[in-house]
Amino acid sequence: MGLSHRSAQSHDHWFVTERDELHRSDAIELNGRSALNAAGIDIDDVVYLDLYSCFPSAVQVAVNALGLPLLDPDRPLTVTGGLTFGGGPGNNYGTHALATMTETLRKDPGAVGMVTSNGMFLTKHAVALYSTTPPRDEFRVTSPQLAVNARPRRVPTEHYSGTVQLETFTVRHDQQGLPERAIIVGRTGDGARTWSRSSDQGLMAALETEDLLGHSMRMADGHVEEISAVSREGLF
Repeated sequence: MGLSHRSAQSHDHWFVTERDELHRSDAIELNGRSALNAAGIDIDDVVYLDLYSCFPSAVQVAVNALGLPLLDPDRPLTVTGGLTFGGGPGNNYGTHALATMTETLRKDPGAVGMVTSNGMFLTKHAVALYSTTPPRDEFRVTSPQLAVNARPRRVPTEHYSGTVQLETFTVRHDQQGLPERAIIVGRTGDGARTWSRSSDQGLMAALETEDLLGHSMRMADGHVEEISAVSREGLF
């Protein structure tokens, strides 16, 4: 059989724009730490992993938060092949991961496996530990939510005018595959976060062909006027 040892759940700051770092998850980090501490083990004691893999970025964020190597042939990040390849219609992938982890652990008695899940905009998170060996005491679910809530928050600002640093962006394409709109996120000098949209073809082409993260942008009333060629400073 496969036995649940420990589990932890919490959510990151609810509004994405308030999260201190868009490429990190405090909730995954603290969930992992909480579950592992409660089980009396550390991440190196976990033999099998299945990190929720709705998108590649979700896996990368989880790897960084849990202190795992991204590419370790001796400890893959999934036991199913991942959501895309292992199946999981609707919101059912977690069941596939748990079932496959149970089968995997039955073949390696005593080993520990970790399964993670997330929901919404990488917002809600859970981490659980499993093994064929019974836990040292009863199963418990912990929540480091208060610790997550205490992590720093960014203040959003609207209709900003001035110089910001390009924090991240995405370019949306139409049904013909042509660039349609850029959604751009910048940080002001005092650390606030501002969002902008642009349909400028030259700007979208530059965003898709050059590495502009961390570069300076000049904005007027929330619209990007120019991205500087000056190298990134202090953002990452």
